[in-house]
Amino acid sequence: MAVKKVIVTIAPTSNFHGKAARRGELAKSNAQLVERIVTVIRDLGFEPASPEEAREMLGMAKIGSREHIENRMQTM
Repeated sequence: MAVKKVIVTIAPTSNFHGKAARRGELAKSNAQLVERIVTVIRDLGFEPASPEEAREMLGMAKIGSREHIENRMQTM
């Protein structure tokens, strides 16, 4: 049976420091929260998508690629 991939995003400007990583335990970093999210996803039988897989799932070009630059030029 194939493992289902899911896209996980954390806004780069978000500051999750001090948020609960587990009940009663504050996270020391965003990385600790990401690790917790990945654990939960895997416990549910899913696997987080890699950046490349997420771009493919969303139909997005890699930043800096020719396709990405051409798409940006068309929107200007």
